Amino acid sequence: MMKTPTNNFNKNNIFALAVTILLLLGKVNTTEKEIDTTGEEEMQAEHAERIVGAAKHSLNTETDIVTLVDGSRPATTAEEFKKYKDLFPEACDVELGEGAEKGYIVLSYSKGSKAVQSGCTVDFYTSLQDRIEFAAFVKNAEGCLKEMTEEMTSADFFNANVLPFAYSHPADLERLKKGPITGNSKGCDTEVCIERKCIKRTSLEMRWGRGKDHKQIDSIHIAINPIGSPSFKGADMEMSKFGDNIPEVEIVHKGSNDYSVQFPGKSKDLGDIMKNCTTNPDGNILEPMAWEIAGTRPSQKKKYLLAFHLLPQTASRWIDFERVKVEQGPTAYPGEYRGPPREMIESRMQADSPEGPECDLRILFKTDNYDLLTVNPTTTTTPKSAASKPSSSTTTTTTKATTTTAKPSDSSLVIIIVIVVILLLLSIGGAVAFCVLGKKGGKKKNDDKSVNSTATKSKVKDDKKTNTEI
Repeated sequence: MMKTPTNNFNKNNIFALAVTILLLLGKVNTTEKEIDTTGEEEMQAEHAERIVGAAKHSLNTETDIVTLVDGSRPATTAEEFKKYKDLFPEACDVELGEGAEKGYIVLSYSKGSKAVQSGCTVDFYTSLQDRIEFAAFVKNAEGCLKEMTEEMTSADFFNANVLPFAYSHPADLERLKKGPITGNSKGCDTEVCIERKCIKRTSLEMRWGRGKDHKQIDSIHIAINPIGSPSFKGADMEMSKFGDNIPEVEIVHKGSNDYSVQFPGKSKDLGDIMKNCTTNPDGNILEPMAWEIAGTRPSQKKKYLLAFHLLPQTASRWIDFERVKVEQGPTAYPGEYRGPPREMIESRMQADSPEGPECDLRILFKTDNYDLLTVNPTTTTTPKSAASKPSSSTTTTTTKATTTTAKPSDSSLVIIIVIVVILLLLSIGGAVAFCVLGKKGGKKKNDDKSVNSTATKSKVKDDKKTNTEI
């Protein structure tokens, strides 16, 4: 059990807390047809070295061992956290937790921020290789977390505060910023999916909402779903339990290739709803992973690198929720209710993206397992490994050597082009000369024939004249 320090907050701002655990304990029993390997094939087709993370580290894609850039080290002061975004253009808004957030590294996701518009990345030293653990907050400032009522649409429920995220899969990252990667129309509940297509590759997202449960109690809800699929795992807690203090955190492990969310105390995991747009969640959803760090490390415990990404809102997709009357049987939350006829909510995916979040959303990584990786300012872009691409901070000698190597290649290309042009011109010239000489030769032969003919005629005439005189 992981505990959160308590502290008093302004009663006007309600903080809701949950913890997400992502686990990968090895591949589960799935076939090659079920698992989408598009990203893996692309990585294999490329060079064995790949640039990863906000600081541009060097990953060996054959061994999954990463070489950190020179000067990499843990950030330890609030000042170093403040300078983090100045060092790395892709960096998220990150701060060292204070007060009730002390002991955490805090990532912010708010409307209009760079993370919401284009996404961002944070590099962590971590002790966890096969799972990711973090806490999540929503700050209900000025009532931004609106209660779902009969008059409200789905925009006021689970679409107003959505936070999509990804981790350590560089081959898929850029495509996932635009949305889930879809495939064919077999193997999933296509009637609720975008363009009636199943998902081949996707990541996860958190959705916050507020509404009354079946007992008409005002509650806060959190759901985690594969991006592009309405199937989710969720939890809820009565709003009245959120007072001045942030409650204790409970961690829930769900097993191999699984994820879970749970409020502290007596809250429960509501489980998956029935409809799913993934054909095989174990293969379609990004598996949690961190790369082993090569060479010496500042901590023998935190010997892995995690590149964690907050995705833009364009990565997410709208979920339409519809209230329907159902008879006795399962509800949107399987096993929760099997009483008399009642209302339940059915969901369906749409191609549009949300335009939130309306509230300030936060993700917190506990410093027991994570350290923010920063780099000395003079070496922020210099990989340790011998990369084929020289960085801007290479020495004069290296730059000259690179330039000298490049020139022969350019000169050779020019020489080849010149030779080809000359040969082409010679060929054309030879052809023209052949034609001209051929014409002249033909004319000379005709002239010789004409002379011979004239001489013969003259001789015949002379013979005739001689005979006449005789």
